[in-house]
Amino acid sequence: MPPAARRVLIVEPSRAQRSVLVALLREVGADFVEAANMTDGLRQAGEQRFDLVCVAAKLPDGTGTQLCSALRGRPGMPPIPVLVLLPDPEPRKVKALLEAGATEVMDRKEVERIRQFLGRALPPQPVLTGRVLVVEDDLAEAEALVAVLRNIGLEARHVADPNHALTRIRDEPVDLLITAAMLQAPLTGAALIREVRGMPGAEGRTPVLAMSSQIDPVRRIDMLRSGADDFIPKPVVPEELTVRVERLLRGKRREEEGEAHRAAFEALALTDPLTTLNNRRFLSEVAPMYLAEARRHGFPVSVIVVDIDHFDHITHTYEPAICAEVLRSIGRLIRRECRRGDVAVRCKDDQFVLLLSHCAVSDAKLKAETLRARIAQLKPAGVAVTVSLGVAQAQGMPAESFGDLFLHVNRVLHAARKGARDHVVVAQDQPASP
Repeated sequence: MPPAARRVLIVEPSRAQRSVLVALLREVGADFVEAANMTDGLRQAGEQRFDLVCVAAKLPDGTGTQLCSALRGRPGMPPIPVLVLLPDPEPRKVKALLEAGATEVMDRKEVERIRQFLGRALPPQPVLTGRVLVVEDDLAEAEALVAVLRNIGLEARHVADPNHALTRIRDEPVDLLITAAMLQAPLTGAALIREVRGMPGAEGRTPVLAMSSQIDPVRRIDMLRSGADDFIPKPVVPEELTVRVERLLRGKRREEEGEAHRAAFEALALTDPLTTLNNRRFLSEVAPMYLAEARRHGFPVSVIVVDIDHFDHITHTYEPAICAEVLRSIGRLIRRECRRGDVAVRCKDDQFVLLLSHCAVSDAKLKAETLRARIAQLKPAGVAVTVSLGVAQAQGMPAESFGDLFLHVNRVLHAARKGARDHVVVAQDQPASP
């Protein structure tokens, strides 16, 4: 029998980070179960089979290190690969996680590296896979349906009680629900469908294939009005069942692919298309989180503003293709100079911003001097280019905002550029004008 769909356990308290992982897993066709804390994650890992665990380094009731140790220490637990995502992968933290049993440790902001890892860890799946739940109180008919579904590579289960079906769907979502119209229970097939459609999120959008007698149009219409996606008459013909099931599952996959594409478009909305660096919108979203994290844990955060000198002269002197190459070349150089965890942004035509975590102003000034010197040597497309850079460190005050810090650096840099170009100025050395 073909292998079951690959399943991934996501243990991540951040809804935003879970959304990123879900989009990536849908790209590789993997199923997933979400847990918001370590306790729930360990429970899920003990009750279900998973091909991979993705876990945050910090959890409300523990750490990624503790979860790795617990997974590896459980008797009889299969060797599940564990990917740990953290915001600042320092060597000491990475070593501790690997010693605890993590398979891989990555920066949670490096989406492309995570995508590549998932592609390696979750090899391609068969064309038709998925989990199907059959709700039918006629045991012989149910067994025949399950046999057909398993024969085409699907993981099929059967329950007779619709209340048990609702519990199953809530605990372990399925790719397709097949239900009879008449059931020997308080819930009819139509009532079961209405309950499913009332569930939040993806569970409420589960494809439903309804079954009823060919001579029972009233029940058929009731089930379709209740939210069934398709109908198949009893007695079920195996070939027809195969066609209808395949059509519903492919439709579900297309919907999931559409969601993945929408997530990719959202990522593009945070990227500068010319330099492929992040854009100002991305900076406005992540900068407050960086400052809040720095205040909470007491580490320094610095910012470097990079302005291209005389960029108006360059745009008036050279054709657009050359000006674009100047910007791309500076963007590539800035990216190369970034450490893992740094944020590089193109803010506007001639301005770039670097947000440096765990970096004091003295180290930021050295990096700025390095950038200044290397850009001066760059000469992209034969154009001599220099930059002026402003440097500042967040003060860690509760009321401090990134907007205030950015404005302060810009003012100091603007004032300094009136006298000289191709230089570095530290904002603390020259207070901003009122």
